[in-house]
Amino acid sequence: TNRAEEKIFYLQVEAPESVTEGQNVSLTCKSSCALTNRATFIWYRNSQPLTERRDRNNQLLLQSVRREDAGRYSCALHGHSYTS
Repeated sequence: TNRAEEKIFYLQVEAPESVTEGQNVSLTCKSSCALTNRATFIWYRNSQPLTERRDRNNQLLLQSVRREDAGRYSCALHGHSYTS
């Protein structure tokens, strides 16, 4: 029997090594597969969705970061169960 090859799909958040308060920080949601330009990304901080951050851009821009912005960031594809 021929078994279809399973494609491994993953999302990964790329972030700067270090961040200083007051900086602008850009996080990027990288995908192992080519996505259509209709793909919509959702961002989370400490598993809480950043509701205002749902767009077709795979980047999250944090402007003038503060201590309260610290946390574990993850991204997901809207309508899919994939989370970084």
